[in-house]
Amino acid sequence: MPTRKPKKVDIVCESLKKRIINNVWKVGNHIPTELELADEFQCSRGTISKAIARLEGLNLLEGRKRGGTRVTSNTIKQSANAVDLEAFAFVFPNERHEGIRRMVRGFQDAAYAHGRSVMMLTTGTELRKETEIISSLPDYNVRGCVTSPVLSTVSGQLQFSQIVMASEIPIVLAGMALPGTGCPSVTADFFHEGYTVTNHLIKQGLKRIGFLANHAWTQIAREKHLGYRKALEEAGIPYNSALVHLAPQMNPSHEHPLREPTRIAQNYLKQATDLEGVVCLYDFLAVALIETARSLNIRVPEDLKVIGIDDISIANATQISLTTYHVPFEAIGQQAFTLLNNLVNGTPVENTDVQIRGELMIRQSA
Repeated sequence: MPTRKPKKVDIVCESLKKRIINNVWKVGNHIPTELELADEFQCSRGTISKAIARLEGLNLLEGRKRGGTRVTSNTIKQSANAVDLEAFAFVFPNERHEGIRRMVRGFQDAAYAHGRSVMMLTTGTELRKETEIISSLPDYNVRGCVTSPVLSTVSGQLQFSQIVMASEIPIVLAGMALPGTGCPSVTADFFHEGYTVTNHLIKQGLKRIGFLANHAWTQIAREKHLGYRKALEEAGIPYNSALVHLAPQMNPSHEHPLREPTRIAQNYLKQATDLEGVVCLYDFLAVALIETARSLNIRVPEDLKVIGIDDISIANATQISLTTYHVPFEAIGQQAFTLLNNLVNGTPVENTDVQIRGELMIRQSA
């Protein structure tokens, strides 16, 4: 039987490990940066990141945010790779995000139906930790991974793209996509979301319809915004940039999920005038806009109609229930498992960019 040719990441990992064991880099020393090592080994930064993550798993290295990577030991613990999980993994920031929690539930249900062992790994919102975990999964015979990362910056998205492209195991993205990486994904139909909710307001005779979003540079926000624009165009309503607010930042807080949306809503209502209705990127923004409007004596829905996207529990937990687009998060999780299972089993997959549509939920706010 022919011997498997070592992958680049294996070669880099072994070389770095020898330097540590042979005290070329002593305990406490900082090793060169990922960029410097990538230049030395003539490989991608993602390959270096994966090699470093393996050595961190062996307790030889420790990476610190903005503090570089240093040697913590020159002795390998023999039990480090003793675990053979033979499972699928779902890696995600936090179960406190309702949409992610529902995707995880769908993933688990599908895995149970197929008799597949699965493991759930929460990482928080620190991207480095998430990439380290995903890079180390092959060491424990994890066969494939579904992940739903929080990518709050362009640089973070580029870094994560390198990880998924260099991965030794199949990775499927759930709830988001990374165009150009070749990474399979299962998402909601974001264009359909923006188009559907905007049409709902148009059908009520509204002309001055705004669009409110943060994290506006992402594909998710862009597609929803394009759906909004298409609905206006078909109705013969001119696009009015004065009614549109596309904030680039995103600073999510699971402890205070309405804090940033409220600040954005307050700034928006100061700038946009003569609004009749507003399409919000997601439900938290819509709820924050309703509460802000009410504090300014703007009646919802009499003076201002507000519509959201997601249909999470907060949509029905406020004084004015939210008209919103129901996103089938459980179905996204189920389809992500099915796609991953087919990839691992070598089953032909025709569509690796799956989009799932939901439906409009009409309530009080619009």
